[in-house]
Amino acid sequence: MSVKSHVKFTLIGVASLIALIFLYPATLGLRDNYAEKRLNALVEAELPPDATTAQMESFLEQHTEEYWVDDNLEFWYGGQVAIPIFDAVFDRRVMIVLYYDPNSLTMTNHEVIISYTFL
Repeated sequence: MSVKSHVKFTLIGVASLIALIFLYPATLGLRDNYAEKRLNALVEAELPPDATTAQMESFLEQHTEEYWVDDNLEFWYGGQVAIPIFDAVFDRRVMIVLYYDPNSLTMTNHEVIISYTFL
């Protein structure tokens, strides 16, 4: 391999790496939109509108890495969804939140929260 072709190969490699570094963050918005729609559809498909707290816990145990309960102020169950390892670079967090009525102990609403602490 000649020096000229080696330099050309190296420049192409560096240019590709730089392009990936700048293009990956640009795709995050599209991926977040898709993830939010997919997870909302998952909740709607697997939980009835008036799901009990036991059903909500079972759902979060099945679909999240870990979950928490706020039974004092806002009355919700929230679970951290597993993310790909390369999203850890941007400290991306995806959470499913299931709100419930404290009197009837049934689900009232849900949302998907996607956040970044790096950006």
